[in-house]
Amino acid sequence: MIFGDIVNVFIALALTFAMIGLVVSAIAEGIASALRWRSTTLLQGIKDLLNDQDLSGLAGEVLTHAAANPLAPGDNTATAAGPEFRPSYIAPNQFAVALIDSVQTWSQRQPGAAATNLQGAIAKIPDDQIRTLLSGMYARANGNLDKLQDEIANWFDSAMDRVSGVYKRWSQLITVILAMIIAVALNVSAFHVAFLEWGHPDIAIHLDQLPTSTANATDALRTLKQADFPYGWHKDELIRDFSDFSTRPFEVILNGVLLLVGWLATAIATLFGAPFWFDSLQRFVKLGGAGPKPDGKPAP
Repeated sequence: MIFGDIVNVFIALALTFAMIGLVVSAIAEGIASALRWRSTTLLQGIKDLLNDQDLSGLAGEVLTHAAANPLAPGDNTATAAGPEFRPSYIAPNQFAVALIDSVQTWSQRQPGAAATNLQGAIAKIPDDQIRTLLSGMYARANGNLDKLQDEIANWFDSAMDRVSGVYKRWSQLITVILAMIIAVALNVSAFHVAFLEWGHPDIAIHLDQLPTSTANATDALRTLKQADFPYGWHKDELIRDFSDFSTRPFEVILNGVLLLVGWLATAIATLFGAPFWFDSLQRFVKLGGAGPKPDGKPAP
């Protein structure tokens, strides 16, 4: 049945992409945690937002404030590299509280500074852009502290959307690179999986034990092995391709190009994320009539 074969091909591809996506996301998360990418990206975003690249002004005060960075020692010793404890996330309202307190604290730390109110402290900010921005917010709030905090929180939230976009672009690049490395290392070609599943529909019998979105990377690799799908490198095939190059060079080159494109297709597909492919997998299974029985047992 052509329709059933097409559904089986999509199931095989969705399972492949979901498993590779799980492995890639686990590795990418480990790298991001080890290198502190989130906190580093947030740190640079706050530096840019407050025009304070060396953390000698408001950005340094905010990043050592307990509201924005509860783990900071509170000794205001942030260097240009950032405090030892960097937050990976700051709630907009907490940032607003930290910034308002920091404006007043920073102004009082300046040589010869006298005690003054918040409006006077804002007027002492040396950076023209930040001083103009906060002065305008203060004026629109008519001195109401709650309204001022809301304005600052909205400003911060909007700026962090752009910072999140930068982090997401870098994450996608790393994801594609990792996925390509794994696809090559495990020889996971989307085209090869599709062609083999189409030509050998009996492989679909291995799809009755489908993983769920709660599976981890170890479960993913175990599923790939147990599913008996066309993954991995085979020495006999490599030797045969190498020996056939002298007699069938065009065919060998074409197969190599298709293999490369298949790896790339697998890598790009992981950008959709493992949850997307798990959802798609369940839809395809139901469409093919191979979903689980009401008692929770897999369908025959």
